[in-house]
Amino acid sequence: MIHDSFSLSPFPPAYRASGLLLHVTSLPSPYGIGDIGPTALAWIDRLQEAGQSWWQSLPLGPTGYGDSPYQSLSSFAGNGLLISPDWLIEDGLLAPSDCQYGAFPGHETDYNAVIPFKHQLLEGERLKAHAHRKGVKLIGDLPFFVSPDSSDVWANPEMFLLDERRRPRFVAGVPPDYFSATGQLWGNPVYNWDALRETGYRWLICRLRALLSHVDLIRLDHFRAFTAAWHVPAGAPTAQPGNWAPGPGAEVFTALQRELGSLPFIAEDLGQITPDVYALRDQFHLPGMRVLQFAFDGHSDNPHLPHNYVPNSVVYTGTHDNPTTRGWFEDLPDDERRNLWQYLERPAGGTCEAAPALMALAWSSAAALAMAPLQDLLNLGGEARMNVPGRTDGNWRWRCTEDMLNGPAFKWVRDLTKSSNRLAVMENPSVEKVLEVV
Repeated sequence: MIHDSFSLSPFPPAYRASGLLLHVTSLPSPYGIGDIGPTALAWIDRLQEAGQSWWQSLPLGPTGYGDSPYQSLSSFAGNGLLISPDWLIEDGLLAPSDCQYGAFPGHETDYNAVIPFKHQLLEGERLKAHAHRKGVKLIGDLPFFVSPDSSDVWANPEMFLLDERRRPRFVAGVPPDYFSATGQLWGNPVYNWDALRETGYRWLICRLRALLSHVDLIRLDHFRAFTAAWHVPAGAPTAQPGNWAPGPGAEVFTALQRELGSLPFIAEDLGQITPDVYALRDQFHLPGMRVLQFAFDGHSDNPHLPHNYVPNSVVYTGTHDNPTTRGWFEDLPDDERRNLWQYLERPAGGTCEAAPALMALAWSSAAALAMAPLQDLLNLGGEARMNVPGRTDGNWRWRCTEDMLNGPAFKWVRDLTKSSNRLAVMENPSVEKVLEVV
């Protein structure tokens, strides 16, 4: 069967929308960490008021090493740290006195204080329904690999390349790239794709179904590993001695489409990408990612420059792995700064102008969906960076405050969203079809 370019895409033809990237832990809360409670509902209301259609968060599983959401201890369990004490009080499961712990810092997450406090609480679940009532849809994030000490590895050792002691024979990473001269050594066990194939990829299908019960669209992290992943011998000090090992390719997406009925995915196609990765993405009409912080190296064929976009794509000013755009611009070489302003056809601007300029460029582009981290909307600097790839501590801690969510930036982004024809679906009937597609 021949499909048009949007028939399998999560975005219908001529779709234009926008949204913001903010991890749940970064929301304001008196309990030391953002949670899926009243402040999350208030954030959705804020998005709707600002004309945004999407909220993207990072993975919501229980975190492991380094408090990283990409080192989850389970593919199916939720993160107990995201339990809302306020909702437990509202439901009569706790008394207000049960939630008195002392003062938590408002500007960052102190995991050593939050973990013992939250482990004594229980969960409830309302977020997705509230978001849909407000015309906001949710983007989740699926890490490609799982933590070595996760319940997934313990319960399904045959699905991973382990030795006789059930320890990884190879671990995951990436070769030297933009982020690290020695590559990145993640340490995750790698998959035994032969074993997964024999089950019809049942575990992966269940993993995706579990996440889709909470979100509308999934960013497939490290999409290139579906064609080939970087396998590093266990015990190697860096990722450099690794090699590429083939992944499942098209077969797994055929199985997913058969089981799920659709492919509501964004392909994270960043890094060292080879033609076979793009071919796999395009075979199933998955939207890829474009990141404006990667665009201004002076090459007109750079895929991150907006004139090279196809509509079936998602453009970001930056991601959780990048500096904030303001911080990025502060460290940008002079020639790339010139490239930026020349591309925008405007006089050179200062540091405070970079983030609004990149957001305006993203929103005006041909990409179906334009996204920016909240830090870029708020024009924050390096102090608000979420993650530094390759650094083992000090990540995933940034939080916003109530005051940050009540400033003029939200009126500005609403005006930008309206002028670029991306206003939220509740106020723009021309894109109502998306509610039926994703």
